[in-house]
Formats: sequence, structure tokens, C-alpha cells
Amino acid sequence: MKAETELKLALTPRVAKKLIHAKGIKAHRLGPARSRRLISTYFDTPEFALQKSGISLRVRDDGEQRTQTIKVPIAGPPGLQNQQEWTVPLSQPHPEVNPERDGGVLPDAAFDTSLQPVFTTDIRRTTVPLQTPRAEVEMAIDTGEIRSASDTETVNVCEAEFELVSGHPGDILDLALQVCEDFDVRPAHQTKAQRGYSLTNSKLGPKPAQAKHQSLHPGMTVLESFQLIVDDTLRHLFENQAPTLYGDPEGVHQTRVAMRRIRAALQTFTPVLPKQACRSFDRKFRHSQRRLAPARDWHVFMTETLPLISETHGMTTDQLAILEKLAKRQRRLATKAAIRHLQSSRYTRLILKFQRWAGDLPVDAPGLSISAFAFDALETTRNKLLKEQRPLRRLSLEELHKTRKRGKKARYAMEFFSPLWSGKEVDHCLKQMKHLQSHLGEANDAGVARSILQSLEADPEIRKAIEAWSQERIQDRVHAARHHWRRFRKTEPFWRSE
Repeated sequence: MKAETELKLALTPRVAKKLIHAKGIKAHRLGPARSRRLISTYFDTPEFALQKSGISLRVRDDGEQRTQTIKVPIAGPPGLQNQQEWTVPLSQPHPEVNPERDGGVLPDAAFDTSLQPVFTTDIRRTTVPLQTPRAEVEMAIDTGEIRSASDTETVNVCEAEFELVSGHPGDILDLALQVCEDFDVRPAHQTKAQRGYSLTNSKLGPKPAQAKHQSLHPGMTVLESFQLIVDDTLRHLFENQAPTLYGDPEGVHQTRVAMRRIRAALQTFTPVLPKQACRSFDRKFRHSQRRLAPARDWHVFMTETLPLISETHGMTTDQLAILEKLAKRQRRLATKAAIRHLQSSRYTRLILKFQRWAGDLPVDAPGLSISAFAFDALETTRNKLLKEQRPLRRLSLEELHKTRKRGKKARYAMEFFSPLWSGKEVDHCLKQMKHLQSHLGEANDAGVARSILQSLEADPEIRKAIEAWSQERIQDRVHAARHHWRRFRKTEPFWRSE
């Protein structure tokens, strides 16, 4: 049994041929390169019980011996792929599961049901041992393909994998950053197992994912808590990378949410972090967030705004068809622009540098307890939100938007720190914030619809209908938000309860 920490970079075949001899890699080579062919067959139950449990089981033949490996995700350095693995030799091409030997991680179905091959990876792997100032790392360049069990579907593989042998995980990111400076690469957040399952069954492919709450506890240091939150936000970001690159609108939305959560974490923990670094990363993530905004805006316009306008303002079929055609084109262009940004070297460097910075923070530094820090942070974000004393109906659209942004910061802070408290007050407070944000968000969408209409060559009659709908929608949503706004102002915060 061993823990595995690694990072993958997606490559082109041209880069794969050059990488071993790149200047930044040669400077760290500890020994000669070694190439071998690895044929790995992944097994699961007919109901994919292992995949649903986040477990992979493979049988590998490297030409010299056959081995069985079980992998399970574990906590580790922020943003890296961290897994626990059990590898044993095999004398046959089929798995031999043993609950005592395999760590007891396999679900009962793996023993009750016969395992069957799901997909195979056929990889030519070239490995190079590397020595950095603080670590030993094995770089593997993998080229080949993944095949479904029926051999009817295949997908190519071309990636570099940096696996930590010993030492500091930050040096993996240093190597990746060096490669990023020399070549056009990007992080690959899906394992071969995940890609293989996607190939076998489209229902098992990457899907947009919402944020999950991390498990903070009072015994943590403040910076340890920050790293856990960062790991959670990066996982949220990376889970939505593939759906976004496939053009999934919800993937775009969740990617932007993950970026907002990263920024909220930076702003919340600024008192204990290097301020210049916080400001720099906040600015860069805001830039990326804005680059994805048009794709999200046009999708909301197409799927939510237009149907509402059509229902309430009697737009003719011809008018609706014209507007849909114009909006579809804008959405397609905006989505392509969002994908280009996520595949850019600028974005790749941002992610790698942020991981590198967050992973190097001294998590065991003494200081304020996380509970006391959380109390102060929650008080600060709540006070900033409640600084606006005027009724919502008296605020302009721009002022409503600013109030909504302050509300998001307060809500994310509550979500970050809520595991430190218990009781129905926590859920009640989060629910109030969710409703408030939802109504203000719908009002903002109505305002966005009015503004993005300026880029469409729509006739005056259509413009008039959207203008009228937008104004009515904003008033309606603000009216719905007033109730939750008043209740939130009057409700005693859960962090003040004994």
C-alpha cells in the first residue's frame, strides 16, 4: 500500500517527442529514460459499483509481470491527484480481490458479483527519474489509446505525468510551470480510469458538479483550514473543466462559481495571508471569471429569459425565431471564447502558480484559533452586507448588483465555516441567504438581458418587448427578495449562538 501524489499535463504528440530533451527537464535528470509498453484492463461490476464508489481496479501487463492495482482518492496537497493504492502480483489475467489484503475499500458488490472487463489502456510509457532541490519525481510520458471492452470505441492518450517519489509536492508544480513556459500544455484533471469509463458509457462521463462542503473542525489552524477550503474549491473547479471544454453551459456556470469561491476564500483569509499575493490572485481569477461571463449570460438569455418573455409579452413565432437565431450565434461564439481561455497558457500558469503558492503556506503556524477567526470573518462579511440600510426597492440595478456581490461573499464565508457550528440555525441562515441570492440573481439576469440586447440587431418592436419585460421582472424579483432580506437582517447569526 502506498500514497500517490501526481499531476498530469495534456500534450500534443509534437511536445511529447521533445519534452524529455527539454532544457528545463534535462537540468533535473537523475538517470536514463526507460520505455515500456503497459497494457492495463480495468474491471468493474455490471452496475459499475466500483466507479460509483470512486474506486478503480486494473490488471496490468508490462511485458515482464502482471499486477493488480486498486486506487482510491484521498486527501493531499491542494489541487493534485492524490490516491491510495494497493498493488499485488498476479498469476492470471483476472482480478483476485481480497478484503483483508486490499484495505477493505471495495464495496460488497465486488465480491458478490463477478467482475468483468470495462476498458483497456494500451500505453507506451517513457519514464525519467528527476531530482529537484526538495524532491525526487518520476516523469512519465504516456502515449497510446484507451479502448472500450468491445473495441468499438477508442480515445487517444498523450500526457505527461509527474509523480512524487519523495519530498515536497510543490516541486511537481515547479516542474510543470517550467514545462508550461517552454511548451503549449494544460493540466489534465481526468485520470485514465475516468476517461475510460466515459468512453464505455456516456452516463459515466464528466458532468457539471456543485460545490461540496469541506470538513473543518475546531482543532485546525487557520492556514490549515484555508488549505482545506482551497482544495475543495480547486476540486470544484477541476470537476467542471471537462464539461466546460465540451461546451456544457452548466459546466461554464459552475466553473465561474468555483472561481468566485476561490476569490471569496482569498478575501476572507486576507488578514493572515500575504496581501500582495492575495490581491494578485484575486485580480487574475476575476479576469478569468469575466472571460467566461458572456457564455453564461447568453445561455441564461436563451434558456430562461426568452421563454419568459414569449409567455408574458406575446412575442410572435417569427419574432422569437429571429431572436433565437441571433442569440444562438452569440452563445456559440461566447462559449468558444470561454473554452479558448481555459485552454490558454495564461490560465494554465494561473492555476499552477496558485496551487504552488497555496501548497507552500505554513499550515502549522501558531496563532488565532479557527473558531475565533471564523467568528470575526463572518461578522465582517455580514456587517458589510448590512451596511446598505435602504429598502431594496429603492436601489438602482447597479446598487442591487453590488448588494448581491456582497451577499455572495457573506454566503460563501458562511458555507466555508458552517461545519464549525451545529444546529438548525445554521441551515436556516444558509437557506435565507440562498433565497435572497436567487431572487437578486434573477433580477440581475433581467438587467443583463436588457444590456446584451444592445449587441443584437433586433427590430424596435422586439427591443421594446424585452425592455418592458426586463423592468417588470426586476421589480417582481426585488419584491420577492424583500421578505428574505428583512428576515436575514432580523435573524440572530448562527455563529453568535452558544
